[in-house]
Amino acid sequence: MSAEEGSIDVPSDDAPELDDTPEVEDAPVNDAGSEEYDTSEGNDAPEVDEVYYITLISMDQQEVRMSSDALCQSKALLNAVDGLQRAEKQLEVTVQIANITGTTLCQIVEWCEQHKGEPIPVDKESEHQPIYIPQWDKEFLDGCDLNELLPAAFELQIKRLLDYGCKAMALITKGKSLDELRDVFGIENDEEEDNEAAGLVN
Repeated sequence: MSAEEGSIDVPSDDAPELDDTPEVEDAPVNDAGSEEYDTSEGNDAPEVDEVYYITLISMDQQEVRMSSDALCQSKALLNAVDGLQRAEKQLEVTVQIANITGTTLCQIVEWCEQHKGEPIPVDKESEHQPIYIPQWDKEFLDGCDLNELLPAAFELQIKRLLDYGCKAMALITKGKSLDELRDVFGIENDEEEDNEAAGLVN
């Protein structure tokens, strides 16, 4: 993200400290009977005194409105908005997102609004728990271009979405041949490129 006027450079290490809150209720069970992502030891989303809206502007200049409740799912956006609010002394601010298209940004906001108020997962270096994708998220990810969504979730530091997306990508690529993987990721065959360069392929 740019540091020019109207845009910001997202810091990664200055996230506001989150206060401990009472234990979260047991994770719900999705339609397939699988337990959803384990958030029992995660950090609760920061409490917001009043709901306000920020405006996000994509790289292709599409404006998307996002509530403060949903904002808490993105560590990077939360830090950025907090910094702008301090500088401009107002709640409602505009954030320029330099590397994300309008389509993907709309999907990001839709996901965050769906999960607003939910606890934020925390990294566990010594423990790797299985990730179960809830039904709503499965259907959501099926309608997204993961090649666009995952880098965006990584840049905006939306951990739960990144975890779900990586799990979905792993399931999509499992057992596929090299040619099938090229199709999934939109990678051209090197031999075809060489032939095209040599004028052997029309």
